[in-house]
Amino acid sequence: MNSRDKKSYKIQETMMRKLIKIVVPAVMAAGLFGAAGTASAQHYEGNWNRGDWNRGNWDRDHHDRGDYNNYRPSGRTDAIRHAISNLQDRIDRGERRDDISRREFASLRQELWSVRQQFRRFNRDGLSDREFQTLQYRLDRLRNRFHRERSDHDDRRW
Repeated sequence: MNSRDKKSYKIQETMMRKLIKIVVPAVMAAGLFGAAGTASAQHYEGNWNRGDWNRGNWDRDHHDRGDYNNYRPSGRTDAIRHAISNLQDRIDRGERRDDISRREFASLRQELWSVRQQFRRFNRDGLSDREFQTLQYRLDRLRNRFHRERSDHDDRRW
């Protein structure tokens, strides 16, 4: 290598070091902030418009509706989801085993769909005590109806 090549090589090496000193920390920072952004984008079950996001589960707007401090997003939603899923499985299994007729199956499935839709409407802003009790009542009635249909022995399997 001649002196001109050595100078060119030295300049390239210096520029590369400067570039590495700038680019590497920038890439690391972008990765760090990107991961933090992803973690903060997790699903939130509460309602951002009600003020409960910075006060635990306390909800100032429920006081105006007459059900002060009844907002509990924790296990209620999961309990209703589990009950709906469980009942759906039982109804499907009853139809597959011919424990209930096709007509009974269709009727039970329609009623469960209606409960599911009501749950989605109620759950948009979290379940209050009254909404939770309403859903529980409807699921209990549907569960009892399923048991009656399954054990009615009417031999109508059409």
